[in-house]
Amino acid sequence: MRSHIVISIIVFLSILLSGYDLLAQQMQNSVYGNYLINPEKVEKPTENELNKFVNAIKQVNEIERKFNEIYIEKLEESGLTLERFNQMKAEYQQVGDQLDATETEKQKFEKITKELTESQVSMKNTVLTAVESTGLEIKRYEEILIYANDNPEMKAKIKSMMIE
Repeated sequence: MRSHIVISIIVFLSILLSGYDLLAQQMQNSVYGNYLINPEKVEKPTENELNKFVNAIKQVNEIERKFNEIYIEKLEESGLTLERFNQMKAEYQQVGDQLDATETEKQKFEKITKELTESQVSMKNTVLTAVESTGLEIKRYEEILIYANDNPEMKAKIKSMMIE
């Protein structure tokens, strides 16, 4: 439940800041807890909610930036290059433990994967706390994500508010 929301937040930030419109596809199957959020029934956010939402986005962006620094630092410490780690990750998703790698690489990969997973859990909790600290419930935050994705004017307004 919480990881889906964090992923939604990160995807929204990436898309909002880069200008792409792929969020619609990501949010079609949006689930909060046991509630399916129907984009057609999401209410337009109030100005107060928008201010809280933008504040939350800024906080999440900073958290994500710090996590990325930690990710890169841990990867460098592991001795694997980003390219090799990504190759091994893709291969692992296809063949599991039967990686085409040396024993040393496998050990490094396992260690860094564990460390990154632990960091991601920490980041997710930090993101959720940050969003809730703005006064928005996570469910409402996700509803605003959906509303902004479906409404170009709202997306533009949020982008403008991000710059202020």
